Amino acid sequence: MYPNRDRFIPQRMNGRTAYGPPVLNFQNRMLVERAVQRLSRLWLSFGQHFAFVRKVFELIFGRLRNWVHIRLGRVPPTVRDLAASIETCNWPTASIRYIACHPTGMERALLTSMDVALLYSDMRVPPQRLTSAKQRHVTCAAFRPWSSSELAVGGAGGICLWKPLPTTMMMPGPAMMKLTWYGYKPKDFIVDLQWLQTGTHLVSATLGNRRIQIWHPELKQLMQELNVPLPGTHCWVMRYQSDMLHLISFLKSDAPILRYRNSLKTWSNQLTKRMPIQTAAWTARGNHLMYVVKGSSKVYGSTSSMVMGPFRHPFMVWSSSEVIDLRSFYCNWQQHEGGLVQSMVMDPLNVYVAFMFKRRPFVLLCLLHIPFNCSLKLKPMQLIRSADGHPEAFPTCITFGFMDRVARHRDRSLVIGWSTGRLQIEELIAQTREEALLFEELEIRHPQQVFEIDLY
Repeated sequence: MYPNRDRFIPQRMNGRTAYGPPVLNFQNRMLVERAVQRLSRLWLSFGQHFAFVRKVFELIFGRLRNWVHIRLGRVPPTVRDLAASIETCNWPTASIRYIACHPTGMERALLTSMDVALLYSDMRVPPQRLTSAKQRHVTCAAFRPWSSSELAVGGAGGICLWKPLPTTMMMPGPAMMKLTWYGYKPKDFIVDLQWLQTGTHLVSATLGNRRIQIWHPELKQLMQELNVPLPGTHCWVMRYQSDMLHLISFLKSDAPILRYRNSLKTWSNQLTKRMPIQTAAWTARGNHLMYVVKGSSKVYGSTSSMVMGPFRHPFMVWSSSEVIDLRSFYCNWQQHEGGLVQSMVMDPLNVYVAFMFKRRPFVLLCLLHIPFNCSLKLKPMQLIRSADGHPEAFPTCITFGFMDRVARHRDRSLVIGWSTGRLQIEELIAQTREEALLFEELEIRHPQQVFEIDLY
C-alpha cells in the first residue's frame, strides 16, 4: 500500500496489519503545536501588515486621484472632476465662469453659471445672449482673430461655434447668430480653446485624455489629434502666445532622440514628477514658461537653451527653477498671505503677470522681468480688491484685454470677474517695465470700471 514501508510502523487495525504514520509522542506533539502557533501568528501578522499596506496604498491612490491623468485614464470624467481641475475658482456656483477678450479688438465674452455666453461689443450696451441645448457645462471661449463676432465656446461633448448670419451682418443693431456644433466625445469636456494666429484652425484640449485636437471650421470636422507628452493638464500648450503652429509642428514631428520633441518630453515628465500643473503661461516669444503645480503656492520658471550635441546637431535643453513663493510675500512694504495659486495670466506685452488664489479676496498684480533673457523674476506690485468693498467677494476668473476706447497706444486692461456677479476692469497704462516702476514710485493707481452683469 505504501511505497516506502521503512518510514512507517506496522499497526494492527481490525484484525489486519496496516502500515501508517508513527504515533506522535508528547514531545513531538508539542513541537507540532508550536509550529502551528508560529504559523498562525505569522499569518495574523501578515494580515495586519497587509491591512497596513492596504491603507498606505489607499492613501497613496487617494492622493493620486488628484492626478487627473491617472483617474481619468480609465473612466470617463465627471462634472466633479471638471470642477476640481478647472482654473475657475468655485466653478460650479461661479456667476462668471470665464472671460474671453478679443486678441486685437475690444469685444468681450462672458460665460455664466447658466451656460450662457454674453457677447459684448460695448460694456455700456446690453449684450447678446447666446444659448443652446448643446452648450452645457461651459468652461472656455475664444474669439476668432480676424472676426469681431465669431466665438467658439467649449463645454461638455464638444464646441459651439457662433457666427453672425450673412444676411444680418449689414443690418443695424446686433446680428443674428448661427450655431455650428463640433461634436467630440459625449462624455468628455473641452477645457481650453485657442485659435491659430491666421484664424484658419481651432485648437482644443480635453479633460479625459492627453491629446489636443485641431479643428477645421470651414470643413466642420476634426483634422488631427496630437499626443501631448505632459500628462495631467494641457494649459502649458494652450497658453502659447506665439504662433501655436510652431508648437504643433514640434508635437507632430517624430524626430530622432536629439530633436526638440524628445527633450520636450523629458522635460515635461520632470515637471509632473510630483503633481500635474495647475496653471501656466508662456512668454511672448515662447522661450520661457511659468507654471504652478497643483496644491502649491510656488511659481516656477522654465527656460530653454540651444545646445550642440553629437554630430554638431543642435537641440533644446530645458531647465526649471523657483521664481517666487506666494504663500507669503511683500507688496508695498507690507507682508501679505497668498496661499494656493488658482490661476495665472500673462500680459501680452510681458509687462505684468496676474495671480488669483483659492478664495482669497484679491488679485495680485506682479511685474515681470527677464534680465538678459536668462531667468524670470517677479515683483509684487499691487493687490486689487473688489471695488464695491464686499467683504466676502473673491475673484472667480481673470484675463488681460484692451480698453473700450481708441487711443494712440491701445491701453491694456486686467479684467476680473467676481463672485458677486460684477465685472471689474483695471486700466493698465504702462507700456514698458520702466513706466510700471515709475507709476509704482509715484503711487499712481489704475483707473477702474465696474459693471453689474445681468445673469438672467
